Order: sequence, then C-alpha cells, then structure tokens
Amino acid sequence: MVVKGGNDLLIGVTGLAGFIVLLIANIGLFVYDNFLAKKPIIMEVGE
Repeated sequence: MVVKGGNDLLIGVTGLAGFIVLLIANIGLFVYDNFLAKKPIIMEVGE
C-alpha cells in the first residue's frame, strides 16, 4: 500500500510504519525462539 503525500520518514517501507512492522516481527521471532521452540535457533555462547 502506498500513501500519497506525507513525509518520507513517516510512510513507506523504510519509514515509521515499516520500522514498526519490522519491530513486531523481531519481537515475534524472539518470543517464538525463547518460549515456544523446542530447539532454539539462537544458541548460547559456548555451546
């Protein structure tokens, strides 16, 4: 979806909306990896 007009920092994939979507995706992956996955993707240091 493209919004007509506005500031580049507030709209678009690289704007505020894109940042919020990427932040939500990262939080979702973190929660999945730490609490729901049987074998975590991120390994502890030294394993």
